[in-house]
This record gives sequence, C-alpha cells and structure tokens, in this order.
Amino acid sequence: MGKAKKNKSEIEQTTVELEKNTSEIEQTTAQTTAQTTVEVNLSDPDYYFNRELSWLEFNNRVLHEATDPRTPLLERLKFMAIFSSNLDEFFMVRVAGLKQQVLAQVSKRTSDGRTPSEQLDAIRVRLLPMVTQQHQHCEQELRPLLAKAGIYILDYVD
Repeated sequence: MGKAKKNKSEIEQTTVELEKNTSEIEQTTAQTTAQTTVEVNLSDPDYYFNRELSWLEFNNRVLHEATDPRTPLLERLKFMAIFSSNLDEFFMVRVAGLKQQVLAQVSKRTSDGRTPSEQLDAIRVRLLPMVTQQHQHCEQELRPLLAKAGIYILDYVD
C-alpha cells in the first residue's frame, strides 16, 4: 500500500509540473505573439499589384517561352502568336478602358495607388521593351530558323 501511495504522489507531482510547464509555454507563446504582431495598413499601395501590369508580366512569361531555345521551334512560333493575340485583346479591352477613364477625367486611384493616366504610362514603359524583344526575336531568330527548316512566313502582299 505504501508503494501505491508513493506512485499516486509521484503522479500528482508530475501532473502539477506538467500544468505549470503548460502554463509557462502558453505565457511565452502569448508574449511572442504579442511581440511579433505587426500592424498592417491595408490602404498602403505597396501591398497591391496593379492588375494591368500583372497581366503584362504574365504575357512576358509567354514571350519568354517563345524566345527559349529549349522550346521546340514550332512551339516557339505558337507562343509568339499567343503573345501577339494576348496583346491585341489587352489593348482592345484594358487599354481602351483606361483611355475611356482618362477621357472621362476619372482620377480615382487603384489599390496600388495609380490613376488611369499613370497606369497607361506604366503600361507603355513596361510594354515597349517586350514588343521590341518580340520583333527582334521574330526577325533575327525565328524567321531564319523556320526558313532553314523549309517553313516560310509570307507577307500579306505575297
């Protein structure tokens, strides 16, 4: 019986120590959480991507596939066509919408802090190097490689 009392006493002591340790862990966790909690200003434009510029970055990845020499030749041509088709739609829908907003003198800023006019400027800055790269790659890389493979892209007048 003395042994059973001793085991019961050890169990009670272990339980008390576990409860104490659990309490200390909870306090430490609460303190750490309180110390690492940062106030986030959700109106800060730095937290947001611009919809139009983000879309251009997606299309830039399509262009990258078109210029990647590891991509098979006809797939590169297909990606170049997709890039062009995407840009056509982008201008017909998104750029046209922004131009309408500029004409209507809309000055409301998007979540990333840009006005419609500023978005158009940013689009131009981002898009010019992409279109230049597309043109140069088509003329200096793809056309010669296609011609070497016996595939010719004819001009409309031909």
